[in-house]
Amino acid sequence: MANPAPAPPVTTEIPTTWGMRALMLCTGLLFAFSHPVVWPGDVSDVANALSRPAWVLAFVCLVPSLWAVRKLSPWRAYLLSAWGFVPGVFIMLYWLMIAMHVFGGIPKVVSAILLSMLGVAGWNLMGTAVGVARWIEVHWRFPSWIAVPIGWVGMEMWRARVYFGGFPWGNLGSTPFNNLTLLQLGSLAGVYGIILLIVSVNVALFEVVRFLHKERTFPTTMLGANALALVLAVAYGQYRIAVVDAEARGADKLKVGLLQGNIEQGIKNKDGQHREFIIQRYAALQKDALQQGADVVVWPEASYPVPQRRDQDKALDFSKFPSLGSAAGIVGATVFWPETPELSGDMCRVPKPPAGCRGRMLQHNSALVASSDGTYVGRFDKSHLVPFGEYVPWPLGPVVKAIVPLMGTQVPGDKLVPVTLPHSRVQPQVATLICYEGVFPQHTRDFVANGAELLFNVTNDAWYGISSASVQHLAFYTSRAAEHGRAVGRVANTGITAGIDPVGRILQPSTLYETTAVVVELPIMKGTTLYALTGDLLGWVFALTFLCALGLGIKGWYVARRERRASTAK
Repeated sequence: MANPAPAPPVTTEIPTTWGMRALMLCTGLLFAFSHPVVWPGDVSDVANALSRPAWVLAFVCLVPSLWAVRKLSPWRAYLLSAWGFVPGVFIMLYWLMIAMHVFGGIPKVVSAILLSMLGVAGWNLMGTAVGVARWIEVHWRFPSWIAVPIGWVGMEMWRARVYFGGFPWGNLGSTPFNNLTLLQLGSLAGVYGIILLIVSVNVALFEVVRFLHKERTFPTTMLGANALALVLAVAYGQYRIAVVDAEARGADKLKVGLLQGNIEQGIKNKDGQHREFIIQRYAALQKDALQQGADVVVWPEASYPVPQRRDQDKALDFSKFPSLGSAAGIVGATVFWPETPELSGDMCRVPKPPAGCRGRMLQHNSALVASSDGTYVGRFDKSHLVPFGEYVPWPLGPVVKAIVPLMGTQVPGDKLVPVTLPHSRVQPQVATLICYEGVFPQHTRDFVANGAELLFNVTNDAWYGISSASVQHLAFYTSRAAEHGRAVGRVANTGITAGIDPVGRILQPSTLYETTAVVVELPIMKGTTLYALTGDLLGWVFALTFLCALGLGIKGWYVARRERRASTAK
């Protein structure tokens, strides 16, 4: 059998053509539409996005770009990639325009500029993956089946952990969210194992294209290896689904009432003025869930319109909270405290508090756990804040804080420890991921390592209207479920609310902007997975190699530039 041919020598004299740009644009479009995309304002398209096999596009999306850059220098490959990934990121994240313009009040032109800047930032990362892969081919003389995975998997790990505090949204590993078989690979190597498989298949198909153009011999070994990997992935996926399903059938169950209040964002922004309306809305949903036999009711992120003082942990203001009956509750709420420590006691509760109490109030975005009688038993504080929404990444923070004093009042939590759910029949260890914390696999892994047997996600996606955001957000939680064999109860203010079983099946999804109580039975799972033990080890190996190649590439560029200047001076 013929071994894969080494990468062709770089030819910097080849001009960048419109054909190359078109190929790169093709990659950008395939990349964007391999993720769930919903046409703006089309509620009916949400259900289609949940079932659409768009993940197939992920297995071919990189092929046009690999062909376009195969004879370019790393630097020119990086630049060319902008033709694909800037529009690709724009299509995938267009819904940020809704948050900025419709609900944030930012002018449409400014919002478009900010979204374009995000597209450039996204391209910078993905383009770096393209450039690093070419550098590895040219300077280390590694074949494409090694170079491209190093570039792409390493980049994904880098952006998930470091870039602006981490932003893994839109990685290739989340594309097969509705393919249960492929999803099970996450229990072995996490999302980076899935990315590696997808990228490897892209490279194999690219090498076939090279063969068809008589640039290499037939890639027998590579195709055979990828075919074997796919067969093993399918076999393992089917096996794990059968095993986990059997375990789930024998496990204790908890009936979960997920309350989708459907409170419009404009009302939520002034929830103090609409307190009675909001509580009555959730009281009706809670009553419905309890009548259906819910063991626990879950309110969305920041849904309880009565802010809670942090120093009153044992006497929270649940005076207006509707009766839980015999159920437990998990309630999204804001927890606050004065910034000045010495004025954090009774002095700040009097009708005319001292001047220090009129300063900033710091706050947690929290989920409060309450027993059936309304007694507080635990709290989850959001530990991973949204960049530019809840905090401003360094070094921009001090500047923005000086302009917008309220920015920076959100404080991250520092504990990822489960809470025992107070229920008379079963008392599982539960963990709650707030907002988009579930897009980061390490947070879920920490919770499970500390004993979590059932996961919840409380969120408010009303900021993004009827768009791709809700489907894309939901997709991450199917990965988290499969990685650890844990069920997830996800409740969103305006949707999509759903249960997710331990292999990643989406159960009883609501529609967007529906006022409903989704009651679903979820198993309380124990046990562990290989991924739970090893974590993102695979991702770190690729990330370190990626950074090494990037550093050597930048050093080589700098040395060559200095030598050119020296020769010119002579």
